[in-house]
Amino acid sequence: MDRVGDKGFRWIKSNLAAYIAVLFFFFIGLASGAYTAKALPSAEKADLTGYVVNAGALETHRGEAFWTSLSNNLKTFGLITLGSLFWLGSALVVISVLVRGFVLGFTVAVLGTLGAQGLGLSLIAVWLPNVLLVPILATFAVYALSTALGRKKGRAKTKPSLEHHLLICGLFFLSTLVVSVIEVYLVPPLMQLLV
Repeated sequence: MDRVGDKGFRWIKSNLAAYIAVLFFFFIGLASGAYTAKALPSAEKADLTGYVVNAGALETHRGEAFWTSLSNNLKTFGLITLGSLFWLGSALVVISVLVRGFVLGFTVAVLGTLGAQGLGLSLIAVWLPNVLLVPILATFAVYALSTALGRKKGRAKTKPSLEHHLLICGLFFLSTLVVSVIEVYLVPPLMQLLV
């Protein structure tokens, strides 16, 4: 177990610059989403707030909601995987992280218009599932960036085979199953306590 921890620490240390870059673009997206939501007219904010609250607290169609959540994660992780396959794809990795941050920031800002209730809803509906998703996304994006940039440098010895690489990407995506379960089966009952 200590060896796994040591390897993980060394990997993070060796990819620290990539982690800083990924988190920087994620927070840029977060701030941009929040700013965009605040710039919306009051009527549009009210409509969006009602939609987010009602959609999040909905009890029915859990199976459909689960596949929608999984599909959204698949799109993000699929684009990052695609970007990792060639060195110019590093831009695609960054854009995917930026967009995910934007969506998160926009949603939190929209819910923030509800005051204290909105704070509670954003903690449950947004931050609860993303406590797991954001570290997974950041680590996967760093892995994808290091792989994509490694292709430009031609470091053949450090590059995994395509099959091994796709297996690692698939495992990262499968880890989001837990996030989808939380988002669909745990968040709505908790949201109903505040709605």
